[in-house]
Amino acid sequence: MTMDVDVTISVTEERVRPLVAALLRAGFASRTDDLEAFFARSRVIPLLHRRTKMPLDGHRAWETLGLPVTSPARGLREQEQSVRAAPRARS
Repeated sequence: MTMDVDVTISVTEERVRPLVAALLRAGFASRTDDLEAFFARSRVIPLLHRRTKMPLDGHRAWETLGLPVTSPARGLREQEQSVRAAPRARS
């Protein structure tokens, strides 16, 4: 079993705050006292899924050497998407 979840998030700088706000409303909590300052230093959004207690580290993707963030070979484009945490199956 994994100890945490690492996610690379392809969003523009302007969309980071609204994304974090939506995640906080959807059952995630910050794992740091000053989430905005932590993100400014590290480009990481450290969250915790409250119900499952699973840590999640969101890493903002960025362009390097003028290459796109997502892979054109896979046919992906940056687009705004709605993200929901699926309910965990009970065993």
